Amino acid sequence: MGNSRWQIYVVDGGGNIRESSIVRVVTSETEPKWYYVQFRRRF
Repeated sequence: MGNSRWQIYVVDGGGNIRESSIVRVVTSETEPKWYYVQFRRRF
């Protein structure tokens, strides 16, 4: 992943409406980490 900033969120089936809060993560070549994203249905 290199040195990057990521935004992770859930959208509807058409890709139009954000259905979740935004989670931001930063990746680094010098300090690699694993990120796990868990989705929970709210309805």
